Amino acid sequence: MIGTYSDGTTKELYQIAMANFANYDGLKTVSDGLYLSTINSGEAVIGVPNSGQMGSITAQSLEMSNVDLTTELANLVTAQRAYQACAKLFTTADEIMQTTVQLKS
Repeated sequence: MIGTYSDGTTKELYQIAMANFANYDGLKTVSDGLYLSTINSGEAVIGVPNSGQMGSITAQSLEMSNVDLTTELANLVTAQRAYQACAKLFTTADEIMQTTVQLKS
């Protein structure tokens, strides 16, 4: 990473490290976006961007989404049906209460 100062000078500040694995499918998922190496993945080979087998980093770019749209849509439909079921429950409870009040009158 290069810093640019208000007087126009630039200075190399940091270098980003990257890790490469022999088998990415062998990594163990710990949480969202966090992985651990395993015997199946092999040891991490640490390097810098644009060297050896390492990839590159593009400044001022946006990474594509890694959201599974099918799963998210299924979750949305499930939530909608749960909401509809709850709404129907309240409507039915209201009707029962109205009927009970009318019977008492």
